Amino acid sequence: MEILDSPLNANIDVLRPDAFVVMYSVSDRKSYETAKEVTRHLRCELGTDRTVLLVANKTDLKRQQRVPAKEAKDTAEVYDCVFVETSAALRLNVDRLLGKLLREITLQLLPEAVPQDGPSE
Repeated sequence: MEILDSPLNANIDVLRPDAFVVMYSVSDRKSYETAKEVTRHLRCELGTDRTVLLVANKTDLKRQQRVPAKEAKDTAEVYDCVFVETSAALRLNVDRLLGKLLREITLQLLPEAVPQDGPSE
């Protein structure tokens, strides 16, 4: 797996990614608004059909939370994204995030390789 940290204005056609991970901090409203805009840009302006994961990070900071999970889930649904909550500091759901990413890429590229009747995580 190759992970690239690319700016919004990167040439997607040249990079040809299999998926996008758009991450924001639940304790930073501005980072969520940026993530929402990036997600909208990917789907609406670039028209990508690739997997997009919208990732809420720092979920361990409950008292500082500025972005409700419901709001982010709604955004993920609008833009046909997979939503995952993580805490990198506590390593909470980081393995789940990577597993979902690989599963979604595999589903897109080789749908027959992923069992459809099993759990999605």
